[in-house]
Amino acid sequence: MRGGMAARLLWLYAIGLQASSVWTAHEYGEVSIGALLTMTEPEQSLVEVALKQAVLAVNTNGGNRSTSLSLQLERLLVEEDTFVASKRVCRLFGLGVVAIFGPHSETMASHVLSMCDHKSVPVLETRWNYGARREPLSINLHPHPGTLSKALSDIIRSSGWQSFTVIYEDNQSLMNVQEVLKLTLVDDSIKINLQQLPVKDYRTADYRHILRRMRDEGEVNFVVDCRTDKVLKFLKDAQMVGMIIKKYSYFITSLDLQTLRLDDFRYSGSNITGVRLLDPLSPHVGRTLVEWQRLELERGGPRLELSNRQLTTGAALTYDAVTLLAHAIDELQGPLPLETVSLDCGSDAIWPHGESLINYMKLVKFDGLTGPVEFDTDGLRKSFSLDVIQLQEQDLVKIGSWSSAGSEMVPIKLPELQTAQPNRTIVVTTVMKKPYTMLKPSSTLRRGNDRFEGICVDLMDKLAEAHNFNYTLIVNRAGTAGKPDPVTGRWNGMIGDLLENRAHLAVADLTITGSRGKAINFTTQWMSLGISLVYTKPMKQPPSLFSFLSPFSLEVWAYMGMAMFGVSFLMFVLARFSPFEWSAPHPCHTDQSTLTNKFGVRNSFWFSCGSVMQQGSDILPQAMSTRMIAGIWWGFTLIMISSYTANLAAFLTIETRYSPIESADDLVKPRNKDIKYGLFAGGSTADFFRKSKVHPYNKMWDVMNKTKGVFRSDDEEGIEAVIKSNGKYAYFMESSSLEYYVARRCSLTQVGGLLDNKGYGIGVADHSPVQASELSETIIKLQEEGMLAQLKNRWWKGETGGVNCDAKKKKGVKPLSLKNVGGVFVCLIFGLSVATLVTAVEFLLEAYRNSRDEGVPFAAEVVRELRFVFRFRGNTKPVKRPVTSAGEAEDVFIPFSTDSSLQYAPAGFGFPGRDPLT
Repeated sequence: MRGGMAARLLWLYAIGLQASSVWTAHEYGEVSIGALLTMTEPEQSLVEVALKQAVLAVNTNGGNRSTSLSLQLERLLVEEDTFVASKRVCRLFGLGVVAIFGPHSETMASHVLSMCDHKSVPVLETRWNYGARREPLSINLHPHPGTLSKALSDIIRSSGWQSFTVIYEDNQSLMNVQEVLKLTLVDDSIKINLQQLPVKDYRTADYRHILRRMRDEGEVNFVVDCRTDKVLKFLKDAQMVGMIIKKYSYFITSLDLQTLRLDDFRYSGSNITGVRLLDPLSPHVGRTLVEWQRLELERGGPRLELSNRQLTTGAALTYDAVTLLAHAIDELQGPLPLETVSLDCGSDAIWPHGESLINYMKLVKFDGLTGPVEFDTDGLRKSFSLDVIQLQEQDLVKIGSWSSAGSEMVPIKLPELQTAQPNRTIVVTTVMKKPYTMLKPSSTLRRGNDRFEGICVDLMDKLAEAHNFNYTLIVNRAGTAGKPDPVTGRWNGMIGDLLENRAHLAVADLTITGSRGKAINFTTQWMSLGISLVYTKPMKQPPSLFSFLSPFSLEVWAYMGMAMFGVSFLMFVLARFSPFEWSAPHPCHTDQSTLTNKFGVRNSFWFSCGSVMQQGSDILPQAMSTRMIAGIWWGFTLIMISSYTANLAAFLTIETRYSPIESADDLVKPRNKDIKYGLFAGGSTADFFRKSKVHPYNKMWDVMNKTKGVFRSDDEEGIEAVIKSNGKYAYFMESSSLEYYVARRCSLTQVGGLLDNKGYGIGVADHSPVQASELSETIIKLQEEGMLAQLKNRWWKGETGGVNCDAKKKKGVKPLSLKNVGGVFVCLIFGLSVATLVTAVEFLLEAYRNSRDEGVPFAAEVVRELRFVFRFRGNTKPVKRPVTSAGEAEDVFIPFSTDSSLQYAPAGFGFPGRDPLT
């Protein structure tokens, strides 16, 4: 036995000599430990403080310890890869560290564990790690997620919930609640739903749409597993949708619930329960923090401002990890002097004491900030306990505990609210704006709240009655909701009144926004709205000169014209084919040698045209084929003319309106470059455009900033600008106020839909005797009863001045003006003019032929014909025919008479020597 021990020592000595070229012993009594921290994670700054303070406490309060600790920090960025992490680890190996506190990132931690295992350097972890297999040289002070999940399952089962929704963030969250989901296997009467949160930055995420849907589905119990920095955002969104009230219960699985500011929910009546590993009110934690402050002052550092509630579980686990390492080093120093050496990543050298140190750490037991610290043989923490805490009026209160040995808990139930104090007086700040808060028109002097009226005043009356308090209205001097000063960050307006304790509540057209929600508390919205565009109503367009053509489209008119020409041509052709259309010109004469056809080209067109005009014709078909064409054509014209007549009245009487913009997007189109648009510069509408990254809203904001005179001091000024601009200005405002003005200004209209969705809420100060959750519960009740809709109808359209613009229009049928039928007169004049022109051409052509036949001048013939025309006497005119006698021929005139014998008198039987014009 002794020979074997001696051989082992000789072998270790040989190894030490061989590695002496790469190992550099540290000075006796100082041991270096390394730490890899992620710079961009907010909790890591507190972890770094815990590391430094733990090392300082070990070195200062070590007593008879022969060694002291020296901290070597390496900082990493989240976006840096494992190659950079490897270089940092190698640097720590070169400094001769005896242990490394691993990074929080899972990817980097796995790589660091592999490197440290290769060099036999222990790794201490405080991160969440679900893996059941541990590296031999690693130890983790964080409770194993499987054990935590079992604890959560036991606690929820003790609550008696038969139905609940598990709200999780990612796959890691599902592992945290794995045992909770298995409750349905134990009891099939339990119903569990799953809902994943949007994977977004908690500062921009919006959980309200998810919460509203779950609220509408009737779920009241929720298990929420997400990062600690998202819990507060989740609860505030739940408060906005009216789910932080008495009937709702939330179980928060985060171990840092006690670090959150939950003052806004303390009086809500809602059950908010969680667990904690660290008790911030324990004497041990208090003494440790006081010791941190003392040590920091002794070493000449700045005063450490850190309260019990600010200490996170991660920082406390880090402090306990350093304490664990110090205890293990002390134990190891007893049988074998601890030697630290410098290691090179390029060699195969290892630290010989690594396995011994990790084994000693597994044997250490002590009471740390996170309770009893003890490990099993795999390096997993055991025998830890959890406190079950519940938010009550005074603060988070411990209502039970859980440990692997068993649990002691009171049933998780809704906390009882304290009895409200009657006749409380609350100061309410507001702004003067129609129809929210206005002065009553009165000839007598009014005082107090009796001076005001409006929907906000009525709403406050309902809330005061429901919650048994009195209130006093004060008008904010600035007349705005408020915004922070860019330099000092101090809020003005109504929000400034709440923050500076001048008022308890703020009620007005106060839009709930993210920036305002960080400054004050809000109730659930009492009115839903969005941004919309107000513009002048579409302008009346003068009727078209040829509006009588509007009943049919151009295409129909073209087809009708082609149909008429086609029927006329077919009638002409078929009439020439059919023998029944050929007849004697004089039926009384049986010995005629020629037949005539009445359906020539002109007569066929005249027949079709007369049918279209519903006037008929003196020419009628005789053959069966032509009569079929005529019947079909008459039926066609009957349908078309009836359709035309039916639509003509509508097209002549309906006024056409035109608007250059149909939606907000039309404002950025080139055709509307002359239309300016603006908004109220100091409200949430301006914030929407300023922060928007969506086209075209971001472009609109740039245009408004570059255009002078488009921003207004209030909505009233913006409305007046729209009215006076004659269609050259549009104004963005909230839809609720827009509806109010449109109901009173008949020349205005809302253009397009809503650009966003938001709502008005009541601002509640932290020091208010009545909490936001109480008011939210009453607001939801008023909404369900229809009371809020009734109030809006009263102040928007009721007895307060709303105008029915449709009723102002004249009733009855409006007579047609010349503008409506002017085109018909134009067609009439055009037709008469063409007919006159054709007559003149026919007259001149006939005069030319006569002058040529008679050998007289053209002008003389025209004068003679004009003399006859303008005599305006007689309805007969002599027929001009050449008359021949023996040896000569002369022209004679035969008077035209109804007597057929004279009408058809042959040449030579005229009345020579008589001039009928004389």
